[in-house]
Amino acid sequence: MKPKRNIDRAYSIDWFNIFLISVIIFGILIRLIHLDKRVYWGDEIVTSIRIAGYRFSEVLQEISNKSILSAEDLLTYQNASSSRGLNTTIQGLVSDEPQHAPIYFVALHLWVKLFKNFSNSITQIRSFSVFLSLLSFPSLYWLCFELFNSVTAELIATAMVATSPFYYVYAQEARPPVLWILCILLSSALLLRALRLNTKLSWVAYAASVVFSLYSFLFSVFVLIGHGFYILLIKGLKPNTAIIRYLLVVCVGVSAFMPWLLKIASNLSTVSDSTSWSSEKIGSFQLLRMVINNLRDVFFNIGEGYTYLTFLLLILIGFSFLFLIKTAPKSVWAFVLLLISVTIVFLLIPDLVNGVRRSAASRYFIAPYLGINLSLAYLFSVQTKNLIWQWKKCWQAIVTILLVIGISSCIIISQSEISFNQATYRNSAVLAQVINKYENPLVITGTQYFNNIIGAIGISHYLKPSTRFKFVPDTSQLNDSTQAKNIFVYGKDIEFLLKYLGADHIEVIYKSDYEGLWQIQIPP
Repeated sequence: MKPKRNIDRAYSIDWFNIFLISVIIFGILIRLIHLDKRVYWGDEIVTSIRIAGYRFSEVLQEISNKSILSAEDLLTYQNASSSRGLNTTIQGLVSDEPQHAPIYFVALHLWVKLFKNFSNSITQIRSFSVFLSLLSFPSLYWLCFELFNSVTAELIATAMVATSPFYYVYAQEARPPVLWILCILLSSALLLRALRLNTKLSWVAYAASVVFSLYSFLFSVFVLIGHGFYILLIKGLKPNTAIIRYLLVVCVGVSAFMPWLLKIASNLSTVSDSTSWSSEKIGSFQLLRMVINNLRDVFFNIGEGYTYLTFLLLILIGFSFLFLIKTAPKSVWAFVLLLISVTIVFLLIPDLVNGVRRSAASRYFIAPYLGINLSLAYLFSVQTKNLIWQWKKCWQAIVTILLVIGISSCIIISQSEISFNQATYRNSAVLAQVINKYENPLVITGTQYFNNIIGAIGISHYLKPSTRFKFVPDTSQLNDSTQAKNIFVYGKDIEFLLKYLGADHIEVIYKSDYEGLWQIQIPP
């Protein structure tokens, strides 16, 4: 039996509702433009290596066996081909990055094969994320219906996600978090539906969403744990149908995910190496400041120097929690707060105690971000229906200001070549512009540090086809390279190359902690 609609379901179309719908339409449209404007950065380059079906060791071996490669040759490792199928994509994940669940990469591989004749490979790959992001809008709308049963809350929550800089950048990025957003929303909506209907079919649907979520992102386990605590709070500790069926769902989910867990267990050293950044030491205060800045990005990112806006946002979020607990039914506030708190308890608090960097990755906190969106949506939906006209208009103005700032942030980001979430190899287009000024340039880099290869592949997306690359493990293969006229040295830990070339002039074009570009002039 479907729940009865609240009285605001039969709302009259006023300016505020029209504004919310217009904002959602804006969020849809802005996701469809400038897909190739932002640079194709490090993590996305790795995504393309995955869907192309190559392992890191294969890439290293192939390029080491060739004397000279063109920029076009390097793009071979970015494009799916008929000779490499889904099995090679999965094998690459198991070999190099088993901590990443496979569904996103498998689905993206199929998407690229489906649209293989698309003219722009970056747009083609990122369009899959756009598609998943657009699916999250009706999924969020459905979750709000199951939770709040209020059209105002549904519209406000969807509008906030539509104009969020955080969700926007992931909607145009070839990485798994965009799929995880969809999975969290669907599994949560299906849980509430299963609790409402309590039919075998509804629980089967929830079980399927749990399995899909686990195979999409490993931290889905935090969402699943939160769902379990929610059922205990709502249904009580005594054995009942809901608890029994939830435990069966957990058994099904764990059993179905066990094959991938075994692959992770058999490659723990690889997982440790791939995630070594997460254990880097960092001060607790610095980490907390980064977490707060990440939370700000969920609502706005209009540059530095707006600390007061962040402070006001934190006050608003805190007030929404208090208002939620005080006025909402237990079935509502318990779900929202558990969606937020489980990740904080299992992830953020241990990282603050141990002083490690892991929680600085905003993508790990998607579940809490969505919970905060829901808390604010409840607050705004109630207050914008206030019977006191002045109070109602005041809260409508607050919602409008928040959404307008989000819209401004998305417009700014849409015109930029880089975004706040891009951490490594995000200057490829700029470096390529320098190299492209010269005729038949040669780019030399070392292979001891594999990320040099990732960076070189990233640059190749923006280079002229005539650009040549030479990858060397040491100086023994450089004898025939000193005859080139326009030489560049690229990468990290390549001081041995600079020393061997004996250049009379070395111009530093760019240098960071993970890459550099030098222009070399060889003596005649």
